[in-house]
Amino acid sequence: SSGPAVIFGHPGCGKTFLALSMAAAVAQGDSWASRYVERGAVIYVAAEGQTGFRNRLAAMIDAGQLDRTAPFAFIPTTLDLQAPASPDVAALISTIKQVTERTDRRAALIVIDTLSKTFGAGKENSDDMATYVANCEKVAAEFDCLTLIVHHRPKDGSASERGHTSLRGGVVTSILIEGETIKTATTVKQKDGPDGERV
Repeated sequence: SSGPAVIFGHPGCGKTFLALSMAAAVAQGDSWASRYVERGAVIYVAAEGQTGFRNRLAAMIDAGQLDRTAPFAFIPTTLDLQAPASPDVAALISTIKQVTERTDRRAALIVIDTLSKTFGAGKENSDDMATYVANCEKVAAEFDCLTLIVHHRPKDGSASERGHTSLRGGVVTSILIEGETIKTATTVKQKDGPDGERV
C-alpha cells in the first residue's frame, strides 16, 4: 500500500510495539501475522522516547527478530512535518534517499512516531492537520511507499484518532490498538479494502 496510514490508541496500548514489529518484518522480508510482506528499507522516525526505543530495538535484535544487517534505519529526533514549507520534509526525503542508496533497497515503510512530536507549532484540532497529512503523503509519494503515523486516541474513549477529522479522511489505512493483557489491532479504515480486520 502507498500513502499515509495511522495506528492509534491510548498511552501504553502497544502502538510503538506494533509499529516496530511491522517495521522489523518489512526490513527482514518476514511474514507478519501470517500476512505476506514485501521486503524493503525501513526508516523509523523515533521522535519521542528515544531511550525506550533503543532498548526495544536491542531486545528485538537479541531475540533474532531483526538482523543487524537488515535495511533498517532510525532517526532519533523531533521533526516539523506540519508547516506548509517545513524544511524538515525535504530533509527527511533526503535522508531516506541516502538510506536506500546505502542499503540498495527501495524504501517500503517510513514510520513517524508520534504525530504529536512531529506536528511543530500546529494545532491538532484545526485545519493544520490537513497540511500534516499532505506532507506525509508527499514523503510517501516520493518513494511510492507507506508512511505510518503513530498517534493517540482521544481521552473520551471514542474509536477515532485524536484531532481534526482530516486525518481519518486523508489516510489510506487507520488501525485502532486497544486492550489490556491481550492487545487487539482493528482496521477501522481501509481504502480499497474491507474494514474490521482484526489481529
